Amino acid sequence: MAARLLRASNAATGGRLSAPPLTAAPAASASESGAAAAAGQPVTAPLAAGASGWMWPARGPVLASFDGKTRKGIDIGGNVGEPVVAAMDGTVSYVGEGIEGFGLIVILQHADDYVSVYAHNDKVVVKEGDAVKRGQTIARMGKSGNTDRPKLHFQIRRAGKAIDPESVLPKS
Repeated sequence: MAARLLRASNAATGGRLSAPPLTAAPAASASESGAAAAAGQPVTAPLAAGASGWMWPARGPVLASFDGKTRKGIDIGGNVGEPVVAAMDGTVSYVGEGIEGFGLIVILQHADDYVSVYAHNDKVVVKEGDAVKRGQTIARMGKSGNTDRPKLHFQIRRAGKAIDPESVLPKS
């Protein structure tokens, strides 16, 4: 099922390229974010949403940028266990390890034929069919699949075509 789902959305593995780190909005307090994350609820303002409505799915530097050819998304660095949040309201359409190199994956379906892909997770805290809100913790960052360090590989697709996530995410 995963292969069919990702073929439909044309997901492809990402590469590695160095890029400057992001700066983001101040994090919620540890007690606020820990309690909300444990409950699977939106974490209070860990990252700001942009005018497009999309928000950064994780804190950390961009390790690899989108190029539209071999890199169909971006890689965001971090530490094992850090929260990965839904970048936009949606429905969980896939959770699993069905794509070589991606490790543990979460795929969300959004309005207007958008799909977002979150790969290399250590743990997933949602299940297929769940409705999620922007900012809700969906997974914990990891280094599953074909990666040498903890990171999130993040893709946004519209009508099956990969778009540069940084083109819709808020600027630092």
